[in-house]
Order: sequence, then structure tokens, then C-alpha cells
Amino acid sequence: MANFVRLTMGGLRGFAQEQSLEFAQPNGSQGSGLTLLVGANNSGKSTIIEGLRALSQSAPPAFSSGRRNRAFGDRVMIRLEGADGEPTVRLESVRPGGSEATAEGTIESGSLFVVPSRRSFAHLFHASINTPGDRVNYLGRYRDESLRQQNLSNFEIRLFSIDRDASRRATFQKMMSRVIDPPPEWTIDQSDNGQHFLKYRWPSPGGLDSDHSSEGLGDGLTSLLSIIDALYDSEPSTMIVIDEPELSLHPEYQRRLAALLVDLSKDRQIVCATHSPYFISWEAISNGACVVRTYRSPDGCQVRAASRDSLRSVARSVRDTNNPHTLGLQANEVFFLHDRVILVEGQEDVVFFDFVMKALGVELPGSFFGWGVGGAGKMGAFAGLLRDLGYEFVVGILDNDKTEERDKLRTRFPEYHFECIPAADIRTKEAQPPREEKVGLLDSKGRIREEHKADTADMFSRIKAYCEPTTVDIPGIADEDHASQR
Repeated sequence: MANFVRLTMGGLRGFAQEQSLEFAQPNGSQGSGLTLLVGANNSGKSTIIEGLRALSQSAPPAFSSGRRNRAFGDRVMIRLEGADGEPTVRLESVRPGGSEATAEGTIESGSLFVVPSRRSFAHLFHASINTPGDRVNYLGRYRDESLRQQNLSNFEIRLFSIDRDASRRATFQKMMSRVIDPPPEWTIDQSDNGQHFLKYRWPSPGGLDSDHSSEGLGDGLTSLLSIIDALYDSEPSTMIVIDEPELSLHPEYQRRLAALLVDLSKDRQIVCATHSPYFISWEAISNGACVVRTYRSPDGCQVRAASRDSLRSVARSVRDTNNPHTLGLQANEVFFLHDRVILVEGQEDVVFFDFVMKALGVELPGSFFGWGVGGAGKMGAFAGLLRDLGYEFVVGILDNDKTEERDKLRTRFPEYHFECIPAADIRTKEAQPPREEKVGLLDSKGRIREEHKADTADMFSRIKAYCEPTTVDIPGIADEDHASQR
């Protein structure tokens, strides 16, 4: 199967103008095939996924009047291109003002799997004994349905196929364990009235396992169930599209699911529309992952992608050990702001500008970027990234000894606003006397010193033993004493 290269669409919902986005291409590196769709609510992310879903359908869908954009001529056009540059498939309204559409080209069965944001399913269902639950058959059943319907239908087909096949089940549970470890045990049971339901059992270290039916299944686990289902039997060179994978998931599970997606995208394409900073991986971006931002303008939904040069320039901050928070969760939140971003040099500026504004009784109509950009010399890289992504209002504030840098930024980014404070730093700092040298665990090149390796390994072994205590009873030791031994 060839990878998909580019999606072009116009006329669907808020897309009043033709917009295009290019997908990341897997190259064997972690995260290289990951495309992240970011942006505020109602900016067009789910519409892009709706367009991909429409392309995957076995017959051209009807585009109702509420889905067509009048500014685009009251019609819809969606095109997905393959690696050879030729249109793989194209959907287009038969005529303006009508709901019917025609399709040119086809997508290979099973190569495009779309997981909508609404992932609940009926907790009571009937057996699908004679219905194959393989990927291609399931896609053929669900893909003619609306992306925005309340529940997944026919999902029980996939559940039965996993439950009846020991190999499938082992593969599914193994992948689930990468997010929830240990994974909950589940089976399909039947009530006395003949309807089937999922029964879950949560293992307990004390042996007091608890179980419940799918009626009581939390939204987070329901959501995760359908996401893992889309991933566990996917093949290299296929595309899996997930709308808001973070919904109802605990932050720890968001982190682990994000890591799983980064790993899988080394040899397949994964597209995520997300509002969560946990799914922004700068390691993946360094390896080729794409960041695509959608936003609303007077001309409708707009799509902007960060250039590889901008992403690489910013990603270098990952290696800056003196400013470890530059690309942390706080910084990732910038991708989800509407606009008006304030760039400052470092974390002290973020903290103390708040004091300054309160003292002056002023409030800036914007949001500080993370914990600063990690130094005045890096401000241009971050401003370049924001310009690529379509941010219109960006402010940069530097210290007064950086007037030359400010002038360069004004020349390079005339559409943005840069200032210097009227002092050498945000706060007064006393001169520091020379400090006595401290010999650290790592040497000046970041390598662990040989004389400390064994003791450090032992320390980590003790920590691991404490965090993962054995569940085997030790004769002669009470529970309280056993706990103290960890």
C-alpha cells in the first residue's frame, strides 16, 4: 500500500476556501509518520477527519445542505493524493446546491481506518456468529455511517472476533497493556434474556478482583477500547485517523497512549486531532512528525502547517539542559490558543511579569508562551514557528541589553511586535562570588562517571523494588512489616 501524501478539501462545513494539508511520511524513526491536527474548538479539525471518513466510504455520501458551504459555491470537493502525486480518490458534488456526490478512484480496503470522537457503543448487543470481524469487513459495514452519530454501530463484530480468537485476543491485550498495565480482563457474557454484554474484571493485588458489565464501563475505557481496536491489527503503510484520543482519559493514560502512537507511526501513518498537550512529542517532531493547525478567519476554516525548518529550529531546545522546561507541557499549550501569544526570554520573566502587571494595574490580552523560549537568541525560532502556523498577533519582550536582537526580530517579523524592558533584567540580582566545584554524578559531557555506575544501578534497583512490590506472601512477616521492607 502506498502512503497518502496530501488532502485537499473545500466546501465541507466551515471550509469556505480550498485548503490542503500534507501528511507525515513514516521512515522507520519513532514518530516519523505522525500528523498532529491542533487548534481551538470549532476550527475545522473534526471536519478534516469527516472528509477522510467520507473518502473511505464504499459509495459517495450525500452532503446535506447543513454540510455544504455556500461561500464555496454550495458544493463540496475532497481529494486525497497518494505517493505518486496522482489523485487516489476524489469526491465532488454532482452540481451546486444538491446533496448528491460522485467519486473518482478508490482507496484500498483496510488502508484507511477512522476512529471518531464519539466512541461509545451499546452495552447490550446480539451475537454476530456468522459475521467476519476482520478489518476489511468491519470497515465495509461502518464506513457508510455518519462520523458524528452518537454511538459506534456494529462494534460488537470486532469484539466477538477478538473474544473468539486466542491469538487476536493476546495481541489486543498486549497492546492494551502498553496503556493500562495490567490490562483489565474481559469477556462477552449473555444475560438470561439472550442479549450479550461485556464483562470486565479488574485484577487486585490482594486477590479481591472486582467485575462489572459494560453498562458500568467508564467513558475513558470505552474510548480506549475502540482506539486499541483500530491499532492492534493495523498493518504498516496504512493510515489510522483518531479524533481526540484524549477524551475521558486520565493524564497518565494519555501519556502512555501518546507514546504508543509515536512508536507505531514509525512504519504507518497516524493522524490525531487533539486538544491535549500530552500528544505533542518533540522527539517525534524531530524525526519528521507534522504539526498542522486549523483556525477560523473571516474567510472560513484555515489550515497551516509548520515548516520542517521551523520545527527543527525549535526542536533543538529539547537538548538545552539549562532550560529543560522550554518545550514542556506548558509550551505545548500554545498550539491550542486562539492567538495573542507573548514570548519572553525565560521562566523568571513569566513569573515576575505577572508581579509587574499587577503593580501597574495592567493586563495584557494574551498568554505567555510556556516558561519562556530559553534565551533571547531563540526567540526568532519560536516566532517563526508561530508565523508558519498562522498566528497573527505575537509579542516578544526582551531585556534592555538585547536591543540589537530586538531590532533583528522587528526586521524579520514586521507583522509582530517586539519590545525591550527599560532595565537589564526582570529583577535585580546580586553579584555571585565564585562557587566551589562540585563533582557530579555526570561529567561535563553528560556521561555517568565510572566510579558511580554500580552504586547508582543499585539505587535504582531499590527504587524499582519499592514501586513494584511482590505480591507473594513471605511467611513469618506481617503485612505491616512486609510493607516496611519495600
